[in-house]
Amino acid sequence: MRQEPIEDLSNNYEHEGVVLTIKTNKEKQVVMKCDWGGEYVNMLNLMDETRQRETHTRRTSCEFEIVCSSMKGVWAVRKISGSHNHELGGNLAGHAMKHRLSELEKAKVRTLNGQSLAPKDILYILRKEFSNIHSTAREIYNKLVVARAEELKGRRPIEVLVEPISCSDYFNKVQLVENVVDCVFFMHQSLVSMCQTFDTVFLLDYTYKTNKFGMPLLNVVGITSTYVTFNAGFAFLHAKNEEAYAWVLEQFFEVVTPKVLRVDRKLALMNEIAQVFPSCHNMLYCWHINKNIFANCKTRFSDVEWQQFMERWNMLISIMSVEMFDAALSVFKETYLGTHPATW
Repeated sequence: MRQEPIEDLSNNYEHEGVVLTIKTNKEKQVVMKCDWGGEYVNMLNLMDETRQRETHTRRTSCEFEIVCSSMKGVWAVRKISGSHNHELGGNLAGHAMKHRLSELEKAKVRTLNGQSLAPKDILYILRKEFSNIHSTAREIYNKLVVARAEELKGRRPIEVLVEPISCSDYFNKVQLVENVVDCVFFMHQSLVSMCQTFDTVFLLDYTYKTNKFGMPLLNVVGITSTYVTFNAGFAFLHAKNEEAYAWVLEQFFEVVTPKVLRVDRKLALMNEIAQVFPSCHNMLYCWHINKNIFANCKTRFSDVEWQQFMERWNMLISIMSVEMFDAALSVFKETYLGTHPATW
């Protein structure tokens, strides 16, 4: 019963640009005040010299209060005291109380939590569904943090990931060290058949950006006969070392034996590829090769010579025929071995 007068008063005063908060909440009496009432409490005893940021308070010591109480089971306004010492009206978004989400809005945020949406995108959806919302992207972010903590239930994020990929829809392998998830490899069953159909070339690459699992991600990409790429598999590894590389390559070996693997120049990974796939051709990405050429050779050419050199080099590495490549490579060597011997 007490909730009804509180909501009615809050809604009525909002039309006047006043936001009410609860000052005291007893069994038979509720005191509501203007949310700009009271004074700032410096709980950390900070001085201007010790503050890291310049801050201010919205509180103006407003004395406006409303006393509601229950008599014989009927709630009613018994007393209105004080007056506002600030201008009324304006945008309610300036009131911190209006940033808070209702229970329905919180439930919607929890529903959207699993869709990898940014807080600003979730806020846009909420504003379309709930017309009278004054929240901010920061408030949505805070609710997402709470929702994720509830989902984790004290577990590591990688442990939560293991649950959905443990069903029959995924080929998955999990390595445990002292009952702690150390490495995870998984791929959808539909991709298993694709890998076995297009088993010629696969690309292996790490994402260097951090992720919520706190583990490096190795992405395995396949290529179809029409040069369309697809995500063949994913692996979260505890570290970038030979032991971890060997483990994930052995799991991949259970699915397919590739003929060509392209990697960046990680010697530990290249060594393990030679051990697990001895008949597989281990190739480097052109991007990494070109970057190395740029770092070691550009200073030995003039601008015009460098442009011509790179044009010829790119034409050389784009040749598909082995015979044509060998012939072009001989001409390339004859051209630059005599004029720029230091580049070799």
